[in-house]
Amino acid sequence: MTIPQLILSVLIVASSIHAAEKHKPLAFGAIGIEGHALPRWPKTADTIHVTSCEEGSPASGKLKAGDIVVGIGNERFTEHPIVAIARSLDQAEAPGGELVLLLEDGDKVSLQLRTLGAYSPTAPYNCPKTDAIIEQAAGRLMKEEGFGSSPTRTGLLGLMATGERKHLDAVRDYIHRSDILKVDPEVVDQYLETGQPDMGSTGWTWGYNCIALGEYYLLTRDEAVLPALRTYALGLARGQDGVGLWGHRMARGDLRRAPGYGIMNAASIPNFVGLLIAQKCGLNEPALDAAIEKTYAYVADHIGNGGFPYGVHGHKPEIFNNNGSSGSAAVSMALKGDQRGAKYFSRVCVPTHDQLTVGHASHFFNPLWTPLGASLSGPEVTHEFFMRSLWYFNGKRHWQGGFPGQGRGGFFAGQALLTYCLPRKVLLITGREADPSIWVRDREKVHKLITMAKIDYSAKSTDELFEMFNHPFPQVRVGVVREVQARRRASTHKAEKDRSTDPISPRLERLATHGNEREKITALECLGGVMSREATPGTASFLASVLNDTSESLDVRVAAVSALGQGNCRQDALPFYDDIMRLALEERSEPDPFGHVDTKIAQALETMTRAIKAPELEEGIEVESRVRYRVAEQFLAHPRQPVRSFGASLLQDIPLEDFHIVADELLHVLEDKDPGYHTYSSTLNADGIKVLANLNIKEGLDFLEEGIFHRGGKWGFKYQALMGALPKYGANAKPYIPRFEAHKDINKEGDRFTPRWQKVVEQIMNDTNPRKLITVEEAKRIGLNLKQESDKQAE
Repeated sequence: MTIPQLILSVLIVASSIHAAEKHKPLAFGAIGIEGHALPRWPKTADTIHVTSCEEGSPASGKLKAGDIVVGIGNERFTEHPIVAIARSLDQAEAPGGELVLLLEDGDKVSLQLRTLGAYSPTAPYNCPKTDAIIEQAAGRLMKEEGFGSSPTRTGLLGLMATGERKHLDAVRDYIHRSDILKVDPEVVDQYLETGQPDMGSTGWTWGYNCIALGEYYLLTRDEAVLPALRTYALGLARGQDGVGLWGHRMARGDLRRAPGYGIMNAASIPNFVGLLIAQKCGLNEPALDAAIEKTYAYVADHIGNGGFPYGVHGHKPEIFNNNGSSGSAAVSMALKGDQRGAKYFSRVCVPTHDQLTVGHASHFFNPLWTPLGASLSGPEVTHEFFMRSLWYFNGKRHWQGGFPGQGRGGFFAGQALLTYCLPRKVLLITGREADPSIWVRDREKVHKLITMAKIDYSAKSTDELFEMFNHPFPQVRVGVVREVQARRRASTHKAEKDRSTDPISPRLERLATHGNEREKITALECLGGVMSREATPGTASFLASVLNDTSESLDVRVAAVSALGQGNCRQDALPFYDDIMRLALEERSEPDPFGHVDTKIAQALETMTRAIKAPELEEGIEVESRVRYRVAEQFLAHPRQPVRSFGASLLQDIPLEDFHIVADELLHVLEDKDPGYHTYSSTLNADGIKVLANLNIKEGLDFLEEGIFHRGGKWGFKYQALMGALPKYGANAKPYIPRFEAHKDINKEGDRFTPRWQKVVEQIMNDTNPRKLITVEEAKRIGLNLKQESDKQAE
């Protein structure tokens, strides 16, 4: 590992630990202390300020509150202390081993840990130490009251993963005495229709209930759990949103939308796993089968295209694994029998062994799912991943044995047991039906896989980078593109300064026209971005030639469009704005159910228009109104919210006589009643309302009022949309001001938005010459009449 790679690895682990710490003392359970690791992020912690010492622990009587630990042995910490100590445990737990801590004053403290031996060369496979840790962890977990009460049911799953009868009996007893079986189908039906009674965060719990009950049933054939399993599974099936995913709670009503700000992949993919396991338990329900196929289409759409973001935000080619989502996706694909998907998602889990505490809001799901997903790549990969992830699991292990942690219901112990028990393959989620055909056995290939996220692109020669244009993983190609773009930027600036030749751009253009499809797209991505001012016109013209080459595949042509929308290519791309719009309207031979093509085209057009000042935009763009309106209508019908918003923005200067052309499509978006939308959390389409406001159409005011008071979405976005559109109505908005100010968060004293709101009100009150309000129907009729008159004059 190079120095830059080492620094990056340390920073990743340190930042992820900081996210979990949140200024609370860290537990160094294996030695029996708690303390603050300082300094805090973004600097790398290099000391432990001891706050307490557990009686009877290895540190008892040797460390005390106020001590400052600065290293191990003679060396100061060079990585986060919790990682350094976790790495040192294995040697300290060997016969005759010890852990020597270096204090700030130069003293050393020798701690004697319980002897557990060393991990075998194949750990966790064929490893007595692994088995001893499993026995300690399971034994301690069974003694905890409510060991199966974690929302993720990991305590139950971890005990089942051991495959031991005594642990399975404990799970049986817990299930039969707990509330997990006490779910009333009629109450669930009412909840799915009305949202009442409040059943909590069902989007995070019902899927795990299905996984736990399903795994238990398949091990025991205890039919007493099937009614509850059926209720949870069908509840999930009915609680999907339009794309087949879930949010904090179930979607309900006719629109089938997740409440709040929409769906999350970290909740949705485990729910998918739960449905698949319920299906394997013999539940023969058409609604279940249909729900599985809908979610499968979404998850499978990401195969080979990157990782999962937080919600439905399209492919993210730079992401390996976001809070365990690639791990749960790998497991789901294996259960579905899609080995291509299982292979891809498993492979992208493997390099993330040092990011197990990274995750939005919490990292619960990362160490739960990532090891399970990585293990599908085989025993050799599992061994490497396991040994490199011990910094996390050792950090959770207690000196008395087990993984008590600070979570309820056996959360950390269950996580650890699932990982340590992977070789036993007792459960579906730990690989009982895994396909060995996707295993990686070659040691060199295993090493490349485990280190794939640590490639030092800056150390590669340009020839080596070009050879990587065809790399099978988009996450690697993103790194290549960033490095080549940086070198090309330097090369074009040097050529401009020295009046020399830029050697990189011609090479990229050759590959963009003569390589295979993956190489072409990677080369086009490299041609986007910042370059010298002198180089941009030629680059833009080349990209336009690819865009207009109908013999090329649509993906290649769209890649050229995306490149035109990047960096300082955008202004020189303006003459091709019409060409990009016409590409959006071309007939397509392949279905695109998730709208990726139009998303990329809309993003490019939006960056081009928003990065350029209005006068330059008007001078540089020539687009027929007919084409613009057709593109706007197409984008307004898109399942994703940002594309619909951009479609509305294309209509900002539409004259009244043309409004009837797009009125129905625009109103459909503003009414926001389409159950097929994939994203929908921002219920106010600000750009669409501004179109109505610009034409002084009354319904825009009504849409604003309805959106503020009766629709979901993030409040800050809605408030800003209100303040952007309301002043356009001038004095016509006066009757609405007291109605809006009846909202508890509008014109609130001390609120950051209040000064802006008050300026909006002042502007409206000072308008003495308002235009006459018209309705949508009047606007359509006026427009049609004007059009007819215009046509007559033209004749």
